[in-house]
Amino acid sequence: MNTELSRFAMNKSIWMFGATCALTLVALPALGYREGPPAGVTGAPGNRTCAQAGCHPGTAAAGTNVINLSAAGGATTYAPGSGKIRMMLRIVDSQGVRFGFQATARQGTGDTTQSGRLDAADTRTSVLCGNDSDRPSAGCPASAAHEYIGHTNANSTNSFSFDWTPPATDVGPVSFYIAANASRGSQNNSQIYALKITFTPAAGGGGGPRPTIPTGGVITANQFGGFQSLSPGALIEIYGSNLAPRTANWDSAFQGGRAPTSLEGVSVTINNQPAFIALVAPGQINALVPAGVGVGPTTLRVTTAAGSSDNFSVTAAARTPGLHTHPAFRSGNTQYVVAYHTDRAFVGRTGLVAGAATRPAKPGDSIEIYGLGWGATDPDVVPGNLTPGSPLHRAPNVTARFGETPATVQFAGRSPGLAGVYQLNLAVPSVADGDHQLVVEIDGVRVQQQLSITVQR
Repeated sequence: MNTELSRFAMNKSIWMFGATCALTLVALPALGYREGPPAGVTGAPGNRTCAQAGCHPGTAAAGTNVINLSAAGGATTYAPGSGKIRMMLRIVDSQGVRFGFQATARQGTGDTTQSGRLDAADTRTSVLCGNDSDRPSAGCPASAAHEYIGHTNANSTNSFSFDWTPPATDVGPVSFYIAANASRGSQNNSQIYALKITFTPAAGGGGGPRPTIPTGGVITANQFGGFQSLSPGALIEIYGSNLAPRTANWDSAFQGGRAPTSLEGVSVTINNQPAFIALVAPGQINALVPAGVGVGPTTLRVTTAAGSSDNFSVTAAARTPGLHTHPAFRSGNTQYVVAYHTDRAFVGRTGLVAGAATRPAKPGDSIEIYGLGWGATDPDVVPGNLTPGSPLHRAPNVTARFGETPATVQFAGRSPGLAGVYQLNLAVPSVADGDHQLVVEIDGVRVQQQLSITVQR
């Protein structure tokens, strides 16, 4: 291996999940309302708020584009009498450290009647009756018939699953009321979201509902900036409904070192060019932007066996550079970049991330940082292809500063053996002890994230 590079031992699957999978080995502290909420705090008719119940202070914010609920076969329809449906819930909040939720299903006039049956899919969730007791095997009593499914312990992952058995007959629209919590570090420092999602009876025949993408449903990878604009080779996250029949990833789908352009019958085009599909799920797709998308306004479209989504307007740029971050590397109002020493310890003050080895950088240390969306390199690599180890594929005119002090860029370019990933190797400059703003530019395009790094002799 070239001595300019400190090779990061990881495989391509690390990068396919965007906000949901990086640093999964870091043990985060138990924060938030960790033992599960009391029954009846979903925002449904007759429910209390979290503040009234004593879970968390404050008023719930609208959960649009934050709470994503999807179901196998379609996120907005149900088939009466179809048996259990696996529901997938995702909370999109880049500042969250621990996550939790509670949901209930309602039908009828005023959404006052329990609809179907809720069941835990694993030990991370449980079901309560309206009287705040665990649901017995015979079901909730008539006096407390409403069922509430929620987290049993606050989780560092922002995704949950549970089962819903729809009513045996067509009861009309069914409303899921969901309250979600994204803890910033304590029970009293949380953001609560609330959302109502309505499912309608599926029409007979056909291939199911077409995919839909809501406003704000396409961003670059959340942990690398979550920008609205995209660029060739950037990893994007697409959120919506009916995006895929089931969950799958690209791990076994590479052919000849090239990523797939379709998984589970799902494809994405941007400016009529096929994107490379890293992950599909009913409520989310991760994809690498292809070449040829141009610069300026263009359109994105998702296609499944049920049809194509409406054209979704996006803006393309030559570069949309981002650097790796994670909620565990946030302290108060300061977001630290995820950087590595040559021995793979994280750069940061001691104890910054519970359960992980961290130590500050010293002047003269070599550190390594990963990024996405840096655009073309010399020589370039076709987006979707694994980057070969030789020759090195360098990004143009990369500069880095610790505050106003320039840092020596040892290498900046595509990371060998990976698709769509870039790496930056720096020598820490001689600066005072403390936190410094990290400023990085690629060919004149500045990384827009506000990131810090800790130096201590």
